[in-house]
Amino acid sequence: MTAGTDFVTRAHALWRVRMAQWQQRFGFFARLVLLSGGAGASIAPQFVLSAAELKVAGQCLGAKALVMLGEMAGTDLKMNVALGGRRYTLPASVIANEPLIAGTFSKAVAVLIIGAILGCALGLLAAWLLQRTMSAQGHDTLADRVIGGTRLARQEDVAAQLRLLAGSRAGL
Repeated sequence: MTAGTDFVTRAHALWRVRMAQWQQRFGFFARLVLLSGGAGASIAPQFVLSAAELKVAGQCLGAKALVMLGEMAGTDLKMNVALGGRRYTLPASVIANEPLIAGTFSKAVAVLIIGAILGCALGLLAAWLLQRTMSAQGHDTLADRVIGGTRLARQEDVAAQLRLLAGSRAGL
């Protein structure tokens, strides 16, 4: 092989290594942001909404799912609803289209979306801080003058030390 071919092969190998490292970092930061968004989406409604509102929103979600299934089946499916300690069996479309219940569902969805956005923003902030810290550590490592217990020295310092050692032995 020629030196030019060796150089190109080495350059491609280094490029592949850099791309693999970039993909690994990107995957880590993407998971961090997505998990933060999911955590924000699941935590925010619990802080903002009451337990009763969460229950009503869940029932409305179930009713909307039953309405979609009923439309595919060509029938209006019924569902059980608990109100004031009593259980009722009502058509799912009645629950899904009730303004008070639908309003609570809309409020829950809005809080969920806001929580997800805030979680993603915190995830991006954490990713930025991690990247910044890792970059600073990399610069500190490159600036380190000791590698594996060996002190790196300038050529002039080594020559001066050798002259001192040679001079002390010459006198023996």
